[in-house]
Amino acid sequence: PVAPPPTESKKSSLSNAPVAPATDAPVVTPTNTPVDRPTIAPIDRPTIAPVVRPTNAPVATPTVAPVAPPTDAPIVPCTTCTDVGTPSMVNKGQACAVRFNLVSGGKCNGQNSWVRNNYCEFTCFVRGIGYDGDSCCIPEVVCTDVPTPSFDSCPDQTSDKLNTKCNQSDSWTKNNYCQLSCFKNGNGYATATCSN
Repeated sequence: PVAPPPTESKKSSLSNAPVAPATDAPVVTPTNTPVDRPTIAPIDRPTIAPVVRPTNAPVATPTVAPVAPPTDAPIVPCTTCTDVGTPSMVNKGQACAVRFNLVSGGKCNGQNSWVRNNYCEFTCFVRGIGYDGDSCCIPEVVCTDVPTPSFDSCPDQTSDKLNTKCNQSDSWTKNNYCQLSCFKNGNGYATATCSN
């Protein structure tokens, strides 16, 4: 069914209804996009590299190389040496101590027959031409102090005089002149050590 058209009274009432005035559509005022203010990148202040103060290089105190204390040379025990001459010396009654040509004559350790028989062993030893391995004991005796026929007293002789005689003179050595005085002067005879 179709609705009847509105009556006049209804039309008038509709026309008198309050009408709101038209308004513009709301416009949002544009705003600028927020921009962060640029900041300067933080810069570390430059620092001076630390400088180590130079120090003197350590110097080791020099040390003296250890030195072993000197030791005495080993003492070889002495032996009692014989002093027997060659058969011809024995036949002539000639003692080894009075033979002064032992060195110049190439005797003692300079001649094979002497080496084999140890002729004049002690005399060769005290004259420095002994045989290998020999270490003859030097006897300790009470020394005499007999002067030569040319002077009266050994103690009266000067040291310089004795230095040119004593064991430096064949005749003095052969006769043991001033034996004690020569020993005390430091140039005694090698055949004995004075105990007095």
